[in-house]
Amino acid sequence: MVSFHGFGASPIHIESIGFDIREVFRNTIKLFQNRIHTSQIQIECVVDDSIPEHVIGDPLRYRQVLAGFLSNAVKYSRAGTVIHVDLKLKKHEAEHCTIVTIVKDQGYGMDPILVRQLVEFGKLSASDLNFLRENRESKDLSVPVMHHLIRAMHGELNIQSQADYGSCCTFSIDLKAKLDKLDSESFVPAIRKVSAYSNDFSGKHILVVEDNEFNQLVIKNVLQRMKLKITIAENGALGVQAVLSDPTIDLVLMDLHMPVMNGLDATKKIRSLSGQAGKIPIVALTACNSQEDEDNCKRVGMNAFLSKPIDVMKIAQTLSGFLSPQAETT
Repeated sequence: MVSFHGFGASPIHIESIGFDIREVFRNTIKLFQNRIHTSQIQIECVVDDSIPEHVIGDPLRYRQVLAGFLSNAVKYSRAGTVIHVDLKLKKHEAEHCTIVTIVKDQGYGMDPILVRQLVEFGKLSASDLNFLRENRESKDLSVPVMHHLIRAMHGELNIQSQADYGSCCTFSIDLKAKLDKLDSESFVPAIRKVSAYSNDFSGKHILVVEDNEFNQLVIKNVLQRMKLKITIAENGALGVQAVLSDPTIDLVLMDLHMPVMNGLDATKKIRSLSGQAGKIPIVALTACNSQEDEDNCKRVGMNAFLSKPIDVMKIAQTLSGFLSPQAETT
């Protein structure tokens, strides 16, 4: 077992919104069940009935963490196996509770040495990082990102894993809970906070270059609420093709690590295009958050850099800088 207590996470904004964590849990499970309905993998879940109906926390961040571990479990599970996902109440005192989520698969697992390397993620060399990115990007690099979020929600993460025997990822989060019905105002979605920016975005067209299906859904949901038109490209090559063939695209949100063509190479290709296509604003939206990554993005011609996990306000502010009427006249 490896407990993640020493990872140096940068500050992450966490919302305090009323929500039903059981509903978020079930909806996220359903999303993945729909994705794998034609495969030979099953997802079974158990929800503790003693979990409070109303809690206060960040539903988007919780969903991101759960989906991250589910995505890994699905990707690395063998045909004919079952993924078990449990939602349990660990502690409930007055208006606070600790809720535990367990994702257990029967997949290929991870070597304990590699898991320990992930604990010391910040100390790995550039060559080590490149090796992890190229060989197990979805499985391994998501662990530090998920841990960022878990710690920001005052939680803990434990992983039990052995090569060829599967993995069991257990994470807890601390939430406020009330026995009575919460005021309706506490259920206002976080997206309401971007309303000051969304009026400027009507009719604008964003190209999202992102290979991860769940990230596509999250980003699409956020941008649609800002009244934006969205096109999805699953890799850098398709992104370049979209910019070349569709002059209505106003801005590109670009992931960095993707199959076929990565975000840096895609940006170079776009910047080599003639006319307005080569000048289109490109904003990095990536799980990589080092100064080296940001410098590389600037070097190839990206206009701005945003790191995952997704921060709705930062996205809104950045888009406003490129898409608002005031930005277009400067």
